[in-house]
Amino acid sequence: MSLSEVTVENGMSDNVWVIIAENAQHVISTKTGKIRDYEFETYYKMMVEGKIALPIEGIPVSAEGKESAEFKARLKTHWEDHHEATFEWSGFVVPGELEVAANSRNKWALKGNELPYYISIRAMGGRIVANAVARRDAVITLDENGHILDPVPTRVAISAKAKVYLRQDKKDGGFVGDPQTSNTNWDAGTCLKTAGAHHFETDKGALEAGSAVRIVSDSKTLVDGAYKHMYSSDIGWIYYDKKRKTGSRDGKKQMWKLAKTGHAHNSSGDTLHYGDRVKIYNINWPKANLGIKGKWLQCVNDDPTVWILKKEAKG
Repeated sequence: MSLSEVTVENGMSDNVWVIIAENAQHVISTKTGKIRDYEFETYYKMMVEGKIALPIEGIPVSAEGKESAEFKARLKTHWEDHHEATFEWSGFVVPGELEVAANSRNKWALKGNELPYYISIRAMGGRIVANAVARRDAVITLDENGHILDPVPTRVAISAKAKVYLRQDKKDGGFVGDPQTSNTNWDAGTCLKTAGAHHFETDKGALEAGSAVRIVSDSKTLVDGAYKHMYSSDIGWIYYDKKRKTGSRDGKKQMWKLAKTGHAHNSSGDTLHYGDRVKIYNINWPKANLGIKGKWLQCVNDDPTVWILKKEAKG
């Protein structure tokens, strides 16, 4: 696999500086995030080109003087004695590096197109975001905290009755699990570390955001296999029931609407895809949405829970 261009998207509120290299030796970890000798050569080049001021009085300023061996030796001695200071001014000035402004993006054309490539990213104040990290992605995205997001997978549309796993969009978030018998002796909705397979049913064929769907458990452990349609009780607990008539009050309780959030990695358009982030609202109580209380599912007004539609029962 080859790649000719890499885009870095900076979601932070501060600028970052990025270098993309063909081998890790160019970005080995040091106090400044780069090899000392390699960084000095850049520092020297900037001096010769007049891009930064001379740091020591008495060093010749003529073009001939700047390029002399004596000048370079004295400059290196000074640079090594003041190496910490270079951490602040140098940023990423090595050829091949670019600044990416806050909430912006920049592109790199790779000189060699063989993968992987190696990327290092520094934020304001010298904080290292990534240091010689091997990547194969055409797009690198930093979130607002400077974390590199997982690459956006190829979007696969979710068809009606295809298995889907619902995971809470939160670090270490749980999955909608298989139903478990509650103290009411009914199969109740759960949020667990182990995912339970479900699928969506719709009366309209196409599975789209905003359309009414039923959420159906594929569990083999239900007390009664016919009672597999998720619904919300009048007080907001989630249970499973047999399929009720569309339009009836009990039927509305087991109808849901999936609304895409504004997450940057969501697919465009109304069609639902694996990987989309959604909030799940109940048709009977339009302000109430599917959420979590302990290990149990609930449906209450303005619950903040966001769900990721997963193709597999992991991650």
